[in-house]
Amino acid sequence: MNNQITLTIFNTTGLNREAIDPLLTYTPHSDLLFLIETWLISPNRYYTNWQQHHVYGTRNNRHRSYPGQLGISLLINPKCKFHVHFIPDTSSPYSLYHLTCTVANTLIHCLYLPPSISNDLVLEILNYLPLHHPNTTNTIFCGDFNARMSSFIGDTAYNTRGRKFEHWLLSHQLWLWNKELAYGKPTFIRASGTSIIDLFLSTNLVTNPQIKIDEDLSLDSDHKLVHFNFDLDPTSPTNAAQQLPPPRRLWRLSKLKNEQIRDQYTDLFSTLIAPINTSMLNIINTMEATNTTATTVHQEIDKITNDFYSVLYTSLDTSLGPTPGGYIRRTTLWTVELQRLWDHRELCYKKWRNG
Repeated sequence: MNNQITLTIFNTTGLNREAIDPLLTYTPHSDLLFLIETWLISPNRYYTNWQQHHVYGTRNNRHRSYPGQLGISLLINPKCKFHVHFIPDTSSPYSLYHLTCTVANTLIHCLYLPPSISNDLVLEILNYLPLHHPNTTNTIFCGDFNARMSSFIGDTAYNTRGRKFEHWLLSHQLWLWNKELAYGKPTFIRASGTSIIDLFLSTNLVTNPQIKIDEDLSLDSDHKLVHFNFDLDPTSPTNAAQQLPPPRRLWRLSKLKNEQIRDQYTDLFSTLIAPINTSMLNIINTMEATNTTATTVHQEIDKITNDFYSVLYTSLDTSLGPTPGGYIRRTTLWTVELQRLWDHRELCYKKWRNG
């Protein structure tokens, strides 16, 4: 079965509802089309047979020629073979800035973060959105972030939001696909200059990813259509508990004070780690001798890291024996929402400590 999906983002800078058909002629292969800065006011809809969901904009009373502002819309291609579930946000103070949905086993947050809002509010919005969701295995962030990250992504300049955004994505170990697949390619082009602000990120690797930026299309916007296609993971977890971080591993490390136990642990760890050392040297030699891509390097590092943890855990389990503290409590009572609140509390504590 072909599991390839194409996501497309486009900042329309205000799209006339009658202009939707010409736009759709350029996106026939897009499964999900996210329109940003639509200026669409409730209860209006686009004249199309594509299924649509909206985070409506607000009225702009200061400009008669521009009756609305903000606004994000999701249009679903009638030929899309994946189940899409729209997740409305009706209660949070950040509901105007994101549209969230799931497609198959992937959670998607599409955002429009206008230049007019503060960078502190931007971080609040980003940290509010969950990185995990029941029955999903990956989370994608996409949209217009108005964050410029200079050489990190191949842009021509930094701005303050870009520095904060870069720190946020690195601290959460997110993949920035514009950097990996379209380094230096602008998504915003006008006579006065270019920038890279329409982005795709994800919490995990995806299979066969590709990015295409339609630089040659005007579509009455300085922003360009950005297409991101990849293969969806055919497997899907069956319950919310599988979306939580793995339970914390615990051991009675005080046992290492016993010389016999400590020697047993040291000898076992040394034996098990030896093949990893050899494998790591072989990988380094191969990388030096060939033109290795950034994606391959990340995959090799991830494999070495996983192998190292496996050796460490096996050595501790065998020598000390695992301690079951916290495991039952976490799997029976802990929820994704509690995990989000926990992460938010930790973030607030860090802000207080560094304030």
